[in-house]
Amino acid sequence: MMAINRLSPANELRVRKNIKRLALNLGDVIVRSDLCDFTFKNTTSLLKEIAKILSKSADSKDYFLTVSQGIFETNIVTSKNLQPFVEEIFKKEALINNVNDLASITIKLPKGNLDQSGIYYFILKQFAWANIAVQEVISTTHEMTIVVKERDVNETFAILMDLKLN
Repeated sequence: MMAINRLSPANELRVRKNIKRLALNLGDVIVRSDLCDFTFKNTTSLLKEIAKILSKSADSKDYFLTVSQGIFETNIVTSKNLQPFVEEIFKKEALINNVNDLASITIKLPKGNLDQSGIYYFILKQFAWANIAVQEVISTTHEMTIVVKERDVNETFAILMDLKLN
């Protein structure tokens, strides 16, 4: 908080202006529903099983799948129609958490997003103010995927479109 307070007003205005410019240049917004989320403890066997789910998801473009490996746990967000397959191949793994009835919104980020600090904060802050609990944030260089409960997807989408259009 102190670092923010030390920003000069000119710097703060420049950062806000640049973030707002980037927000206006957000690309496509893609919504997916009927998702589920699994979190497993990292093990050597888990990594071998992940290859199976990646192979299965390659069978159809209708599947949604993200795999994020952290230091201690691995998170898998997938289409509900892959849920039985995930439960079967990972049945011997240590399940930490499982959440159903999720939806995701993927935003295509502008090319300049890597050079601008605060873009993720600017977007996520809007959800906090709207009391939307973000379940997961998954990103690549030019995409940001926000996973929320299905009941919150309409409001989440409206907030993102408001950022994009205003």
